[in-house]
Amino acid sequence: MNSLFLSDGYKPGHEKMLAPGTTKLYGTWIPRSIKYAPQGVTKIVSFGQQLVWKWIHDEFKENFFMREEIDLHLNNSFRKEGETIEDKVQEVKQIYKAKALQFVKDMALYLGMKYDGDHFEALWDLGYLPIKVKALPEGIETEPNIPHMTFINTVDGFAWLPLYLETIVSSLAWKPSTSATIALQYRRNLVEWVMKTDPNNAWLIPYLAHDFSARGLSPWDMISSGLGHATSFRGSDTLPVIPAARYFYNEPENEVVINSVNASEHSVSTTKIFTVGEQQMLSDWMKDFPNGILSVVSDTFDLWKLITEYLPALKEQIMSRNGKLVIRPDSGNPVDIVCGWPSSSEKTYEEYVQYGIDHDLEAFTHKDKNSYKGVIELLWDIFGGTINEQGYKVLDSHIGAIYGDSITLERQQA
Repeated sequence: MNSLFLSDGYKPGHEKMLAPGTTKLYGTWIPRSIKYAPQGVTKIVSFGQQLVWKWIHDEFKENFFMREEIDLHLNNSFRKEGETIEDKVQEVKQIYKAKALQFVKDMALYLGMKYDGDHFEALWDLGYLPIKVKALPEGIETEPNIPHMTFINTVDGFAWLPLYLETIVSSLAWKPSTSATIALQYRRNLVEWVMKTDPNNAWLIPYLAHDFSARGLSPWDMISSGLGHATSFRGSDTLPVIPAARYFYNEPENEVVINSVNASEHSVSTTKIFTVGEQQMLSDWMKDFPNGILSVVSDTFDLWKLITEYLPALKEQIMSRNGKLVIRPDSGNPVDIVCGWPSSSEKTYEEYVQYGIDHDLEAFTHKDKNSYKGVIELLWDIFGGTINEQGYKVLDSHIGAIYGDSITLERQQA
C-alpha cells in the first residue's frame, strides 16, 4: 500500500489551505488527559518515539519512495541499443514515480473533483521525509498536556507534511506510551507489596506481571504494546518483542529483553488427559521438563480436584524436581479463585455455599471447602513453606501459582 494512504481523508487538501508564504509547520504529540487512566496512574510515561519514527521512515522508504525497488529493477534490467545509463535510470524512475503518484488519481476519484498533487510529486522527487523530530527522553514521566515530541519540516515548501504525518504518528504513538504507563503502575504496586511481605524475593519483581499482547492485538500493536510493557518487566510471552527490541532499540543479538517459561494450554492438556489422565499428564510433563519453572493450566476440567487429589499424589515427585511447578487457574474471578472466597468477608462456609446456590454459580458444585479456601491456601496445606521475617507465609519453592487472564490494576491490588 502506498504510504500516502496512512493519513486522514481530509488532509490531502491542506497544502492549498496554508497561509501564503508558510515555510514550516510544527506537529506535536501530546498526551492530553489521564481521566480514563487506571487506578493509581497520575503521570504518563514517555515511550515509543524512536519506535514510531523508525517505522515511519522504513514505511515511506519502502512503499512510497521505493528506492530499493528501483535499484533492484536497474540491476536486473538490460539497456536497449544506444540507451545510456542515465536514460535507463530515468526510464525506471518514471515507472515507479507513476506508481507512487497513482495516489493523486485516487484522490481525484475520492473527492469527486480535479485534484492537483504536485506537492506529493515534489516529495517523491526529494526522495526522503524532510522531518526533524525532537522528543523527551524515553522512560521519564510527565503530567498531562506536556508535549512528548514535536516534528517540523526541514525543507521549505513541505510545511504541509508534518501534519499530514500527524495521523500515523498519533496512531502509532499512543499505545506504547499507554502500555508503558500502565506497566509502571503494575510494577509500583508489586514493589509496594513485595517489599512489605517478602523483600528477600524482590529480585522476582521484573517477572511478576506478564504480558500477553500477542493474544488479540495486530502484529504491529503486539510489538508496540509489548515493548511498552518491557520498559518495566522482563516477563512476556509476546515473542515479536525480541526482534523488535533489536531492530528499534539496538538490543544486542546475544541478549533478549524478555523471558518466559515452559507452559501448557488447554489444547495440549486435553490430548494428554483423554489419553493417560490428568494425574499422569502432570507426572509425564515433570519428567519431560525436569528443570526450571513449568506452568500448567489447571482448570481444563476441575481445578479443585487437580489441586486436592492429583497434587498430593504427586507431592514426592514435585518436591524432588529441580524447579517450580506452577498451577494456573484460568477461569472465574481471579481474586476469589486465587485468594479464596469471599476474600474480603468473614462469611462462613455455609453462607458461601448458600450464596453460590442463590446465584447459580458453577464453582459451587463442589462438596468440599476447596474453592472456599482458594488456590494459594490449598497449596500451603499440601506443600507448606516458611514464615518469613515479616511474618508472612511463603510457599515452598517447588510450588507456585499464576493467574494469567483478566487482571486489572484493581484486581492486582485486591
